[in-house]
Amino acid sequence: LELQQKGEDKAQGGKKVIDMLKYILSESEKEETAAHQMEQEAQHTFEDSMAALKQEQTDTQAALTNKNMELADSLLELQQKGEDKAQGGKKVIDMLKYILSESEKEETAAHQMEQEAQHTFEDSMAALKQEQTDTQAALTNKNMELADSLLELQQKGEDKAKTEQEKVAIERYLERIKPGCDFIVENFATREANRATEAAALDQAVTLLKESPTYASAKAKEQERAQGECAGVCKVSQDQVDCKACLAKVSVPGFVQATRAPQVASESEDFDG
Repeated sequence: LELQQKGEDKAQGGKKVIDMLKYILSESEKEETAAHQMEQEAQHTFEDSMAALKQEQTDTQAALTNKNMELADSLLELQQKGEDKAQGGKKVIDMLKYILSESEKEETAAHQMEQEAQHTFEDSMAALKQEQTDTQAALTNKNMELADSLLELQQKGEDKAKTEQEKVAIERYLERIKPGCDFIVENFATREANRATEAAALDQAVTLLKESPTYASAKAKEQERAQGECAGVCKVSQDQVDCKACLAKVSVPGFVQATRAPQVASESEDFDG
C-alpha cells in the first residue's frame, strides 16, 4: 500500500508538472496574441491619422482654392469696372503668382508633415516590435526557468520519497536487531567477568599441564631432539662444560679458552686502570 501510494503521488506530481507547462504555453500564446493585436491597433491608428491628415489637407486645399477663385473673381470684377486696367492687370498677375506660391508652400508643408508622420509611425512600430521581441525573449527565459524549477522540484520530490523509503527500511532493520544489541549491552559486564574467569582457568590449566609428568617427558624428548648428537653428553646437566662444548661444536679446551679470553681481557683492563 505504501509503494502504491508513493506511485500515485509520483503520478500526481507528473500531472502537476504537465498542467503547469500547459498553463505556461497558454499564457505565452495569450501574450503573443495581445502583442499582435497591439500592433494591429497601432497600424489602424496610424492609418486613421493619415486619412484624417489627408482629409484635412484636401479640405484646406479646397478652401484655399475657393478663396483664390473668389479673389480672382473680385480682381476680374475690378478689372472690368475699368479702374486702371494696366495697373489692375499687373496686380491681378502678382496676386495670382502670390496665390500659386502660397499653394506650393502649403503643399510642400503638407507633404513634409506626411513624411514626418510616416517616419514617426515607423519609429514607433520599430520600438514596439523591439519591445515585443525583448518581452517574448524574457518570457521565454522565464518559462524555461520555471520549467527547470518544476523539473527540479519533481526530482527533489522523488529523491525525498526514496530517502523516506530508505529511512523506513533502516528503522525496521534497527527494530529487528535492537533485542540482540540490548542483550549485548545488558550482559556486557557479565560476559567480561566470564571471560576473566575463563582466562584464569586456562592459565591454571596451562600451569597444571606444564607440571604434569607427561609434559615434562615430552619437553625432555623435544630437548633431546634439539641437542642431537650431544644428547648423551648433556643428559646429566646442560651446564656442564662437555655439554656446552658439544653444542658449540668445539673441543672442551677450546671452549674453556674461548670463554676465559673475555674474562682475562676484562681483568687486564681493570688492572691497567
